[in-house]
Amino acid sequence: MFYLFVEEVRVEPFAEKHLVIILREAYSTVDLPMAFLSQGTINIISLVTILYFQEKPLLLIEEPEKHTYPYLISKMMDMLKEISKRKQIIITTYESETVKYANLENIFFISRNQEGFSVISNMAEKPEVKIFLQSDEIGIEDLYLDNLLGI
Repeated sequence: MFYLFVEEVRVEPFAEKHLVIILREAYSTVDLPMAFLSQGTINIISLVTILYFQEKPLLLIEEPEKHTYPYLISKMMDMLKEISKRKQIIITTYESETVKYANLENIFFISRNQEGFSVISNMAEKPEVKIFLQSDEIGIEDLYLDNLLGI
């Protein structure tokens, strides 16, 4: 599973018209309400919820990796790729680790031109990017970190 140490997640009624999400980790016997979880854990639970339980054919997700342990970013991207076979997913990110695990043809870079208008470029269509990536020494995340994608 994506989040290896989550043993159980459940939703319980709280007060009159509210619900609370309860989580138990594999390393603990204590049930934790969502308010006591880390922001990264909350984000991952939210992401899994919308990916697997949202019926809409298009999902827009802003910075899904926010507050996530770097190792889990690759797992998150694998999960996003799998779900993207069934629905369209658009994510925004500033994180090079997320860019690293995305397929080149799925990376679109948004920048401003000299007139201040937004320009959307597909990185797979840029000859300059392809030249850089011919070497195994440089990855798309390196070009992103060095601000070379607006070439």
